[in-house]
Amino acid sequence: MVESAGVTIALNLAPDLVAALLAWKNFIQFEQRLSPHSRRAYAQDIQQFLQFAQDHGGSGQLNLS
Repeated sequence: MVESAGVTIALNLAPDLVAALLAWKNFIQFEQRLSPHSRRAYAQDIQQFLQFAQDHGGSGQLNLS
């Protein structure tokens, strides 16, 4: 489970993907300085994509490879 910009992502994620999501969250918050609303919208989009990938990609953890 990952929380990103106030959105909890409850998926079976590999550690490399969790690390990438957290790095991305920090990037859009501190380097791009996006508003909380924009960060939440992006996080929801990613959550929906990851849920789609998990639902259509079979069983097991989602990872970056």
